[in-house]
Parts: sequence; structure tokens; C-alpha cells
Amino acid sequence: MLATLMTNSMIDLLPNEKPVTSLDQENIILTNQRLVVNIQGRYRAIVLDQVSSVELEIKYKLVFILMAIVALGFGIFQGKELVGVAATCFIVMSGVYLLFPRKQIGMNTADGMIAFDVSRLENAELTSFVFRVKKKIYCLRSR
Repeated sequence: MLATLMTNSMIDLLPNEKPVTSLDQENIILTNQRLVVNIQGRYRAIVLDQVSSVELEIKYKLVFILMAIVALGFGIFQGKELVGVAATCFIVMSGVYLLFPRKQIGMNTADGMIAFDVSRLENAELTSFVFRVKKKIYCLRSR
């Protein structure tokens, strides 16, 4: 299915190019020569032998944990009647902090850094994908 998708709707394969894997419902496709990304309807093809490094970056929104700490501190200083409300706010904000990080895959190329958001995808899936990209880059350089 991946080969059919790539040849029919998203990209034309280069000579000797083969699909390797995809991510995010085929919006990110890795071949043995390129990484093709569809970002809001705009396609970007990155030639793998031009990539010097690949990273998965996970950033947590610090504002949520700061709000949680402020709420807890406020409740403690205001007295017993607000401690329960403050503790609830702390737990909710801490959960938001942990459950909704910003994730992006970044690639350093000769033209600069290219990064794209992958926040809605699972960490294990992203880690595996980045590993496969790095492996393909290594294979290209080992020739």
C-alpha cells in the first residue's frame, strides 16, 4: 500500500528509490533516498544525503507547571479551606503539563534546520521513525 500511495498520490519515486516507512497517516514518508513531509498541504522533500543530523525534541510547556506551583502555593498561604482546591488545581495542571508536550522532528541540512511538528504522535512511534531515518542516512554515507 505504501508504494501505491507514494506513486499515485503523494510523490513520484526517483530512480532506484524505494519506500521504507511512513508516519502520521502517510503525511511523512521515508524512502531509501528522501524524507517527504506534507505540512498543511505543502510538500517538502529532504534528500537524506544532505542531512547532517536528526533529532526528536520533546518540549513541555513550562507555563502549566508554573501555574500549578503558584496555585498550590496560593492555597497553602490562604489557609485550610483553599488547600483542597489548590491541590486539585496542582494535580490538573501537572497532568496537562505531562500529557500535552510539543514534539518535533528536526533535521540539520546544508540549508539550515528543518523542523516539523509531530505532537499528536506517540513517543515510541516517533523514536522508532527517527531511528530508521538515522539508519538510512548512515547506509547512504557508508557506500
